[in-house]
Amino acid sequence: MRGHLSRSSALSHLKGGAIQLLALIFLLLQNAAGPLLYGGENYGATFFFLSFVFILQGALESVFFAVTIERLGEDRHERPPPLGTMWRDGAVLAILVLIGTGVVLTLRGDGRYMVWLVPIASAQFVTTALMGLAYGTQRLRLVFSANLMALVAFTTAMLVMRKVDSSFGLMGAFLAHQIAAAFRLLCDAPLRRLGRANLAPATRDARTYLVAFFTRAPVLVLGNGLIVAAGILFDYRVVAIAKIYLSLMNAGRFVLPLSGPVLQSIATRERGGDGDSTRIVLAFAACFWVVLAGLLFFAAPRIAAALLDTPSQTGFGLIWLFIGMPAYLLMQPLALAAFAAGAHRRIILSFLVAISFGIVILVPFGLVAGFVTSVFLYVAVMVLAPR
Repeated sequence: MRGHLSRSSALSHLKGGAIQLLALIFLLLQNAAGPLLYGGENYGATFFFLSFVFILQGALESVFFAVTIERLGEDRHERPPPLGTMWRDGAVLAILVLIGTGVVLTLRGDGRYMVWLVPIASAQFVTTALMGLAYGTQRLRLVFSANLMALVAFTTAMLVMRKVDSSFGLMGAFLAHQIAAAFRLLCDAPLRRLGRANLAPATRDARTYLVAFFTRAPVLVLGNGLIVAAGILFDYRVVAIAKIYLSLMNAGRFVLPLSGPVLQSIATRERGGDGDSTRIVLAFAACFWVVLAGLLFFAAPRIAAALLDTPSQTGFGLIWLFIGMPAYLLMQPLALAAFAAGAHRRIILSFLVAISFGIVILVPFGLVAGFVTSVFLYVAVMVLAPR
C-alpha cells in the first residue's frame, strides 16, 4: 500500500536491524578495543593495509549482492540465469588485485603483510558469495547467525592474538572473523544446494556488473580510499584518527534498521525502489543522521583522543568530515533503491559528477573538502536527475 510501510517490509527491516546491530558491535569492537589493545600506531598501520582488501571486498560485494538479489528476488516464470560466470569473473579480479597489492606493498617494504591479506581476501570472497545467496533468498536468520559467529570469533582472536603476536593481532582477528562467517554459511545445506545449482556458467552481463559496482563505488572511493590516501600522505597516527572518524560515521548507519541488501531485496520484490515506502525510510534516516552528525562533530575529537591516548586533536582538519556525514550515509541506500528501480544511468551519472568535482576541489583545498563536496553532489544528482 502506498504511503506507508507494508507489514512484511517492516518485518524485513527489523530483521535487517538485528543484523545491523551485530555490525555495530563489530564496528565498535574493532575501532574501540583495537587501538586500546594494540596501540594507535599499530591500529592505523593495520587498517591502512587492510584497506586494500576492504576495497576489493566492497567491489565484489556490490556486484555479488546486487546481481544475486536481483536474479533470485524477482518473480520469474523461468529459472534465473546461474551465477557461476559472475563468481569466476570475481575470482579473476580478486587474483589481479592481490597481485597488484603485493607489488605495491613489496615496493614499500611491507610485503610481509601479504601473508595475512591473501587468506583474508580468500575467506572474504567465499563469505561474500554465500551472503549474496542468503540475502537474495531472504534467509536473514542465517545471515544473523553467521554474523554472530563471526563476531564471537573476532573477539576471541583479538584477545588471544594480543598475547601471541601483537604486531599482527588485528590481522589475525579479521581472518578469524571471515573464516567463522564462511564456515557458518557452508554448514547450511539449503544454501550449499543453491550454491551448487548456480555454479554453471551463464552469459556475462558486463553492463549489470558495472552498474552494480557503481552502487558501492562512491563509498569505496570516499571511505576506504580516504584511508589509503591518508596512509600515503600522512603518518599512521593520522590514519588512525581518520579511521575512527569514518567508523563513527558508519556507526550511524548501523544504529538504524536500514540494511542496504535488505532494502534492495524488498525493493526488488516489490519493484518499489522509488516508491513511497522507500522514501519514508530514507527521509527518516536522513533526519536522524543530521542530528547524529551534529553531536559527533563535538564528541569525535574527545573519543579519538581517549582511544589513541593523545591530546584532543582534529588531525589535519578531519573533524570537518562530519559535515558530509548525512550525505555519505545516504549514498549507498539511494544507489541500491535506484538499482532496484532500474535507474542505472542515474547511478553512473551521480558517481561521475561527484568524483569529478570532488577531485577538482581536492587538489587545491585537500582531502576533507573533496570528500564533503563529493558526497553532497552525489546525493543531489541522485535525487534530482531523471532516470
